[in-house]
Amino acid sequence: MFFQIACNSGNSYISLLKSMRFYIDNKECDYIFFRKAVNISDDFIQSGFITPEGLITKNSNPKLFNQYSKMVSKNKCQYEMVTFLSDEMKNIIELLSNDDAYIEFAYSEDFYVLPEIEIDKRTLKSLNFYIDFGVKYIINKI
Repeated sequence: MFFQIACNSGNSYISLLKSMRFYIDNKECDYIFFRKAVNISDDFIQSGFITPEGLITKNSNPKLFNQYSKMVSKNKCQYEMVTFLSDEMKNIIELLSNDDAYIEFAYSEDFYVLPEIEIDKRTLKSLNFYIDFGVKYIINKI
């Protein structure tokens, strides 16, 4: 699974993606597509479970998180599993989108034909902003 971000090739914050070890996947016209394989050791994409007590993540409660993960693999978990971006990744995306610059990002295996959802920076910074696998999120759509 990969995480991909596309931005204008002249964006002054591209170095932030390079510092997080994103690689250039494709250069098309004025846009650069950065991609990174998502590993368990990476913490820019995290999973959690929405429970009545709040969001349970691997960092907040590892024992309960692992228990729920096992239940998901057996289709027996009663709580919704969600995927979200770390605050650091949200900040980088927000910086990339400064000055109303076009940004798109997605978490997927295949990036050719994905449903698109247009969001704004306020949505991105929301505590309950979760990303779906196989969906392209667009900020400052042209």
